[in-house]
Amino acid sequence: MLMIAACGDAVSSGNRLYAPCASGKLFVRGSADSATGALQTAVFIGASEYAAAQAFYDATIFINTPLAADTQGNVFFGFIATGANPAGLTSGLARIGANGIGSRVSAVAMANDPAISEAAMNCAPALSPDLATLYIAVNTPRVTGEVQTGYLVALDAANLSVRARTPLFDPGVAGGFGWDDTASVVPASMVPSYIGPSGYLLMVKYNNYRGAGYGDGANRLAIIDPNVFQADAVSGPPFMREVLTIVGPTCEVGSSVAVKEWCINTAAVDPATNAVLANNEDGYLYRWNLTTNTFTQRIQLTSGIAQSYTPTVIGADGTVYAVNNAVLFSVSR
Repeated sequence: MLMIAACGDAVSSGNRLYAPCASGKLFVRGSADSATGALQTAVFIGASEYAAAQAFYDATIFINTPLAADTQGNVFFGFIATGANPAGLTSGLARIGANGIGSRVSAVAMANDPAISEAAMNCAPALSPDLATLYIAVNTPRVTGEVQTGYLVALDAANLSVRARTPLFDPGVAGGFGWDDTASVVPASMVPSYIGPSGYLLMVKYNNYRGAGYGDGANRLAIIDPNVFQADAVSGPPFMREVLTIVGPTCEVGSSVAVKEWCINTAAVDPATNAVLANNEDGYLYRWNLTTNTFTQRIQLTSGIAQSYTPTVIGADGTVYAVNNAVLFSVSR
């Protein structure tokens, strides 16, 4: 069993490509753009430790978050330990330095709470702009019928010592429709029309699913406020207030209301242009301008196909990367 988070690879500013593998090991390519190249490996527990008990580590240690790489070539990721191993590893967060030397800190130590079990599944580590602080969420085990709790932890990015931690809480329902995705954080300053108490907002897909009385199929994207609530017009419970919504542009065949779904995971947020970039099942990548609440640009990736959730990201040089029909597209000027 190989547990790898979706879209877990990372490319450093030096154009080194990192990809997760079993046992907390990374594959490393020196030139991400070359058609061929030497493949190296890096192991956060150390090459000799891993070689001495490879079967144990391959069977019990798994990367469970995307990778995060800084401009100096250091890589960070969460991992889980599912059983006993010679190094006595428990689930936590690992760092592999640009020099290939690894370090780690357990989830329990990060939270200072024995109830915590692991770095949150698929929670990508995030670095501060000065690269000095690393942020990661950790949580309790998944138990049927119980709500998980956890902490947001700030670590020293150089030595993984804990700088701060704060408990996480359940904010309630994120939105009225189609919120089964990973929300993207939007600075409130990106929405000039916004008047409210929040310094940040959330971008979510807002699909109004047809059938079983759920809705009319007017699938949307939405900007919602995490600190202000409104009542659901259909069922009544409160959810995060809608700040902006926009209906998808392409109708389903035979309908003037139902539109193609925003079958996305995270969208790309571009503060430089006050825009969100997301791809749609109609095969296009769209730019949603949050100042005018309109789609100002689009580019066709495929002829349109139903697909699973996919993320969209923006590279350091402004290139947009999007997945459609199991193909990774690169879009730039």
